[in-house]
Amino acid sequence: MNFLLTTIFVIAMIVMTKIVVNLTQKVVKEGVKHMPLYNRLKEYRARLGVNQQEMGALAGVSRQTISQIERGDYSPSVTLALKIARICHVTVEDIFSYEEDEKHGE
Repeated sequence: MNFLLTTIFVIAMIVMTKIVVNLTQKVVKEGVKHMPLYNRLKEYRARLGVNQQEMGALAGVSRQTISQIERGDYSPSVTLALKIARICHVTVEDIFSYEEDEKHGE
């Protein structure tokens, strides 16, 4: 059973890494200065009843990192996004979403 869970986790990490690499390549190619990564972390953190300091401790990062993610000033690594989703008992896609504006679409 542990092998199956490990395999699923590794596959999820690979998929998320590929998404981040593709988005990064697109941003570099198009010269976009802001990656349109949105999140609902504050909402999910409130559902858990924890403050930024406590969420940071659970995720192994600082309160400032949680604050920056919530403001959209910092895009978390794939690993951190997966940790946060696991802490909130949801998928990464429930918390984080990528939305392009019309002039950068397609």
